[in-house]
Amino acid sequence: MPVQRSVDCRAATFEALKTKRVRVSDLAADSFVLFHREGSPTLFDTITAVCNDAGFSPHVENEPNMMQTVLSLVEAEQGASIVPACVRNLRCDGVRFYRLQPDKVRVELVAVWKKERPSVVTENLVGLVNVELPASRC
Repeated sequence: MPVQRSVDCRAATFEALKTKRVRVSDLAADSFVLFHREGSPTLFDTITAVCNDAGFSPHVENEPNMMQTVLSLVEAEQGASIVPACVRNLRCDGVRFYRLQPDKVRVELVAVWKKERPSVVTENLVGLVNVELPASRC
């Protein structure tokens, strides 16, 4: 399945950075809004590990169960977040996205479906993923 690069996201009211990249270590003093661990232990643990590797433990203020809510809370200045790059497609005008440095953070996206009698929708989704797979690697 596709592997997504992760990015830092900030409220648009946050002082605009002169660069499009943010060092993970520069996030140490920030409060975080992270997608809830129960919904994606791999994503949550990957973000926590990246922060630990940078010398700090993230101060997690909120753990919403929807990625759109993560962006809404970031927009409301409740904290910063590290999210898969594909989250940029959710189009939240009040949020800016920055590439992380080091740029080694990757999260694998996985799809599962019932093997017996897949629906037409499932078959079409699997076909689309197979066609788009090479293009979706960041």
